[in-house]
Amino acid sequence: MPAIRELSSATLQWRLLRSEPGAIAVADDLPPQQQGDWIEAPVPGTVAMALRAQQRWNWDCPLDFDDHDWWYVCDFDVAADEDRDRLCFDGLATLCEVWLNGERLGLADNQFRQHEWRLAQPLRGRNRLALCFRSLNRALAERRPRPGWKTRLVSHQNLRWIRTTLLGRIPGWSPPVAPVGPWRAVTLRSACHPRHLQAIPRLESGQASLALRFELPSCATEVEVRLVFDGESRPLKLERNADGWQLDARIELPEVEPWMPHTHGEPRLYEARLELSIDGETQRIDLPALGFREIGLDREAGAFSLSVNGLPVFCRGACWTINDIVSLDGDPQQLRDTLELMRQAGANMIRVGGTMIYEQDRFYALCDELGILVWQDFMFANMDYPDSDADFIANVEAEIAGQLRRLSAHACVAVYCGNSEVEQQAVMMGVAPSAARNPLFYRLIPRWLERFHPGVPYVPSTPWSERDDQLPFRSDRGLSHYYGIGAYQRPLTELRSHDVRFTAETLGFANVPGLAMRKALFNNETAIIHHPLWKQRSPRDANAGWDFEDVRDHYLGQLLSIDAVRLRYEDPARYWRVSEFISGEVMQRAFAEWRSVHSRCRGALVWFLKDLWPGAGWGIIDSEGHPKSVWYALKRCWQPRGLCITDESLNGLDIHVYNESATPLRGRLKLRVFNPQGACLLAAEDDIEVAARSTQRIEATQLIGRFFDLAYVYRFGPLAHQLVSVELQSEAGRSMWAHYLPERCLPPPVDASMLEAHAELQPSGAVLLRLAAQRLIYGLHVEARGYRSSDNDFHLAPGQHAEVLLQPLGEPPARFSCTLEALNLEQAQRLRLGS
Repeated sequence: MPAIRELSSATLQWRLLRSEPGAIAVADDLPPQQQGDWIEAPVPGTVAMALRAQQRWNWDCPLDFDDHDWWYVCDFDVAADEDRDRLCFDGLATLCEVWLNGERLGLADNQFRQHEWRLAQPLRGRNRLALCFRSLNRALAERRPRPGWKTRLVSHQNLRWIRTTLLGRIPGWSPPVAPVGPWRAVTLRSACHPRHLQAIPRLESGQASLALRFELPSCATEVEVRLVFDGESRPLKLERNADGWQLDARIELPEVEPWMPHTHGEPRLYEARLELSIDGETQRIDLPALGFREIGLDREAGAFSLSVNGLPVFCRGACWTINDIVSLDGDPQQLRDTLELMRQAGANMIRVGGTMIYEQDRFYALCDELGILVWQDFMFANMDYPDSDADFIANVEAEIAGQLRRLSAHACVAVYCGNSEVEQQAVMMGVAPSAARNPLFYRLIPRWLERFHPGVPYVPSTPWSERDDQLPFRSDRGLSHYYGIGAYQRPLTELRSHDVRFTAETLGFANVPGLAMRKALFNNETAIIHHPLWKQRSPRDANAGWDFEDVRDHYLGQLLSIDAVRLRYEDPARYWRVSEFISGEVMQRAFAEWRSVHSRCRGALVWFLKDLWPGAGWGIIDSEGHPKSVWYALKRCWQPRGLCITDESLNGLDIHVYNESATPLRGRLKLRVFNPQGACLLAAEDDIEVAARSTQRIEATQLIGRFFDLAYVYRFGPLAHQLVSVELQSEAGRSMWAHYLPERCLPPPVDASMLEAHAELQPSGAVLLRLAAQRLIYGLHVEARGYRSSDNDFHLAPGQHAEVLLQPLGEPPARFSCTLEALNLEQAQRLRLGS
């Protein structure tokens, strides 16, 4: 018989009832389930999930979930031979009274803890479990000591006392759907099931080891345990203590291949399990697939540079929000699809920030499998947490110990961070940097990390400076949150002087989703930029007189000389297209600088990966998991091998070719200069070899062998050229491109006949587009209903050929329809198969 039995809605009927705060004091006072307003409820799940399933709530029907008490009830049977004496909850959000057969077992007051009640006697027969999630708003209204400083992130300062997520409770960018309910598994466990199981795989100086720990209550007279690792079985030694049995073992594992992020090698994993023999009965406990790696962190002279197994890694990726804000977990396949999109884009790091939740086990297992590093915050953000309150600290210690026991098994976890923006918030409110350093993050959490997950770099806060006499948010030393390009609307020419070293969040833009999402949001009608629904979902900072659409519009003016306000009312359709495009153009130019040899930047994580709800959110992927235009732009500059161009002003253009792979990159570098009519004014090329794990800079003037004002800074005469195009054709025949336009404006329109396009059906059901340009095609956009494009919103130089693969999303549509348009094409092209 399994040692763990789930009390989920898959096998039991859970019911949910809303009541006014305190109106129902005890479980015995609940009305019969045949009366009142009871509804069916998914478990694990949230109140919002249950109400949405019953069509009693959606985005357009606001409801303050924290304003009510919510009762979950289920009945279940336990056979006489089941021997269930432990009731366990992996996640209760947030203030939850637990009632079993009319008896109050206790209060769970931390969303991020596993709560367990050991029963005096094993359960038998028919039982009733009731969970009452008390009103958080009522608890927040209680008088508590005031903070030393106040945050603008949330509406109620007393949230600093409550261990719950800030998702759903942040005005300005989080949907108003506060998570309430049994959001993770509810289980019954037998007395003879290990507690506090932990696996810690490590690699130190090339030697792999695995630490294993657990506790087993006094439920047996004879216990044996074996580790089965990569098919080989090894006995382990148990120790007896006053409470039962204990395992604390460290096993050396020779000839283990190291785990690497996918951009730099193979994310090698090993299968492992424990086999327990308890008084002759066998239990099998599968461990997560284990990877072995060593993480280093260089902080010398203001640097912030991570290495994996001794190899420096340029970390790029995005900040994680959540797979589904309503359920807190979401569909497992969509979670995989989202993380695979990250990998396809060339990202190798994702940050789980302090305003979110500790993610589900499946998330970390997928990051292990896909070779994606995880920057893991503890769930603290922007508030003055009560470090001197003993009960609060004890609660936090139990939370962090439980999370570390879970996370320590995962090779992907590369950095732990105490909090998000606590020090920055305090200093910006006038607190001295030294006084902003909370002992919770500087003394207590490091101690717990050393006990439960040693060997992983830790930083107390982000942004952060090692010195307590310096501002914690300078971009040119240590760890920053960089929004110079973005919220603070600085020109791209300042990137070099900002000298970003590592930014754990950056480049926040209101990224416009694709046409299908915009139509769905407005019930298939034309999206209106000033509609209240659209503006409600445009992210903004608290108390700011602007939102992040204003930021996006600013860069339309700076990069393309577009008057966004005028274009919006004169030509809304064109405004949508340039707005989709511009975020990616800005981010691509930022990463071109950060990946160049001029930069000391060793990491940049875009703020966000995925939108929380439909609209122009910070995400580079929309809330349904579809890539936005900006995702394609980042995909072109995040790959392990590629090239970029930087404008060096009077020094001309530099070409940077980067190669993170373990083998040299050899190929032919070709530079072409074109006029607006598509004629080639200048051509130069040369063989190139870029060593493994390196970046090489080529001065464009050296490649062409003579002076040519490529950046048009000397201005000795009228501008003769429109485009500088650079191609790197590798030995394998694959071409990589980078383009530079000297003018800060959209290129003049060209006739659609200047773009040749053909669509061919492939045996797999995909459609291959073959494209060729006679003139510069600027921001070519592919719109094909029912398909996902391999590339989008890219430039084509005169004479350039490109292939774009359209993969069907599920069953291909009965009729193939594809539209090609570009920011400088006079007419859109419509393609059919074979055309």
